[in-house]
Order: sequence, then structure tokens, then C-alpha cells
Amino acid sequence: MSVKVEVIEKAGACGSGHEIGECWSIERWTPEGICLSAFCSLLPWIHLSRQGKKPPWTIDIACPDPENRVVFRLTRVNSRHH
Repeated sequence: MSVKVEVIEKAGACGSGHEIGECWSIERWTPEGICLSAFCSLLPWIHLSRQGKKPPWTIDIACPDPENRVVFRLTRVNSRHH
């Protein structure tokens, strides 16, 4: 399974330059271009999703910067080939 990560909301000036609409597909390797602070916030949810765990799988997570908030949407993508 892979996880789609997309920037869906931004308030303020992201120090890493993230913009609404940026996307990454995460399968086995860390994505290039996502800031470390945001990735640390997302990683537990990415790990759960890749293992097929619940909650229902679209979830929005904000980066830890309270003054320059960036919100990422995680969506589990079934990558099984038939």
C-alpha cells in the first residue's frame, strides 16, 4: 500500500516553501522535498496507513509550526495489482 500526501491548506509563509497542491506518493522510501518537521508529524500516520490499520483513511494533519500552518492530507492508496 502507498500513501498519497497532498498539501491542502496553507496559512502564513512556510519556511520550506510548501504550496497548496504539492503531492508525494510514499511507498517504501522517504519522499524528496518534504520538510523534516512536517514529515515527523506525518510519519506515525503514514506507518499506520501502510500497515492497513484504521482510522478510515483520509486524514488531515497540520505541520507543527503554529504561525505558518500547512495542512497535509493523507490518503491510503491500494497499490495491489490484479
